[in-house]
Formats: sequence, structure tokens, C-alpha cells
Amino acid sequence: MDKQLLHIFRNTPFGRETLLQSIYFCNQVGATPVVYIPKHSKFLMYFENDVVQVDLDQSYLTQPKTAEAHASELLTQGGLKPRFLTPKNFTASTLPDIPTHFDIMCCPRSISDLSSKIGLGYIGPRVRGIVKSARFPVLITSPACKEWHKIMVFFGGSANAVKALRLGLQISRLTGMPLDMFTQVEKGQQKKYEQAIAEQNLEEDVSRHVNQWHKFKKGKFEENLYAVPHDALVVLGAYGHG
Repeated sequence: MDKQLLHIFRNTPFGRETLLQSIYFCNQVGATPVVYIPKHSKFLMYFENDVVQVDLDQSYLTQPKTAEAHASELLTQGGLKPRFLTPKNFTASTLPDIPTHFDIMCCPRSISDLSSKIGLGYIGPRVRGIVKSARFPVLITSPACKEWHKIMVFFGGSANAVKALRLGLQISRLTGMPLDMFTQVEKGQQKKYEQAIAEQNLEEDVSRHVNQWHKFKKGKFEENLYAVPHDALVVLGAYGHG
């Protein structure tokens, strides 16, 4: 599997935790991290149907003289060869164009707001823009590095949910980690989830690789989330503006 993960490095303790999570992910799935160390507070990503301007907070420009050495040390300790991205194209002199040919991108929940301002469950507008427009999945990290030993796919029967299920199945096969599914059953829609899987010819894969399918017909979604293991990688499709 020759996959590449794009990582925007922040030379701070918080950024170190984020890079450690990219390193862990890459080691689990056999991907190669490509690190971009920003020299400007903004960059552009030209997607197929949209252009996203990412406005980084100033912490991404912390101590530029030591950034590459710090990132290289972490990558080497993780058994990975340091690879860095140098933008070749610029829309303006201080506005580099970042390629979008990667297979996955790592983002914290927000890349344009200081971490101290991020409320629980909040995903920043720039990250939402990338998730909405990118053809690749986005690895959204937690504030501190934590290994995951299970995979949980959130499945609501939509086209994006099917994509998430395919990705979860792929990660499970690559890592050998157990895979579960989570569904908050909509009223009167009990059969649509199995139908969606059957229409995509995924019945055999689900039967073979899914350890348990958690279907909740009662209770609030927020309460049922307790069924998600604390050490699980959650895979889900983009939906609306949430």
C-alpha cells in the first residue's frame, strides 16, 4: 500500500501530539507521511469543485528554525523517513498552493483557531471546508496522542456512510484490528441500513469482518455514544454542516 498522508506541522507541544498521531496512523496502515512546515499563515488547496483557503493561527509559525529538526526527530523515532513538502506554486507571494493529490490529510479539529478556544465537539470552518471538498479522507486528531486498537464505523445508510464503511473495512484488513459498526436507528427506517449494504454488495464483507453492529432504536445519540470504545478509531462520512 503506497499511500501518502499530508501533515501540516505545528512546532509546539500540541503540534507534536498531532504529528505523533499521524505517525501512529501511518505505521498502522503502511502509509507515508509528507510534512509541510508553513512559512506563511495562509495557503490554498485547489480541489476539483472548490478552492479552500486555509488561515492558520500564528502558532503554526512558532520557531521555524527548529521545526524541521523537531519533525524529523519524531518521524525517525517512529521508524519513518522524514519527507517534507516544499510548495512549487504560489497564487500570491505569501499564498502557496498546497497539492491535493494525497490519499489522506491529518488535521486537528481546528487549524485556524487556538486550541484553547475550541469547544468540545467543535470542528473549525477551515477543516469543515477541507472535509466537504476533498476527495480524500481527513484524519481528525484528539488533543493528545492516543493509540487506537479498534475501529468503529458510524453508519447511517447514506452514500458517504457507505464510503466510510469501505474505508473502515480497508483499515481493518490492513491493521488486523477488530471492526464494529454504530447506527442510531431512525424511526420507521429499520430496514434501510441492511438495504444500503445489500445494494453495494457489501453483505459478505460485513458478515466476515464486522465484529458487532450496535443498533440503537432507543435513547439519545449522545448517550448511546458511550458504546464507542475509548481506544477506537472512529470512521464516519461527512454530513451537512455538522
